Amino acid sequence: SALAQATDADEFMLVCDIYDPALRLRSLDIAAAARAA
Repeated sequence: SALAQATDADEFMLVCDIYDPALRLRSLDIAAAARAA
């Protein structure tokens, strides 16, 4: 990804402080879609 190339990072950590399990999964789906784009 462009972010990985710009930072020379080989991994990223995503922190999600959302209590509701369904909303937490939705936020991870959004992050996965952004990564795939």
